[in-house]
Amino acid sequence: MIATNRIYTDSGTGEKFRLHRNETNHDFSLISDGSEKLAKGTEVKGFYLCAFDAVSIKINNSKIVNLGMGEFYNLQEGEKVTHKKFTLFKKFRKV
Repeated sequence: MIATNRIYTDSGTGEKFRLHRNETNHDFSLISDGSEKLAKGTEVKGFYLCAFDAVSIKINNSKIVNLGMGEFYNLQEGEKVTHKKFTLFKKFRKV
């Protein structure tokens, strides 16, 4: 895993995680550098990341989560992002 300079904030808890890239399969992971609540190396298993522009996402066709630039949503067990909508758009689009 190679640590990047990009740090993202969990929209639910406010905890910060560093983005890591796996060289062999080019997957991405969010791993904590450590905080008062989290041990160093704590990894987020499933997430939806807002890297550039604010976005709203629908979880399981119903729950709406708004993400600002630099935030991510930590998906819980059984949750799936089904739709997304960028700030200036009026309608959600299927993912």
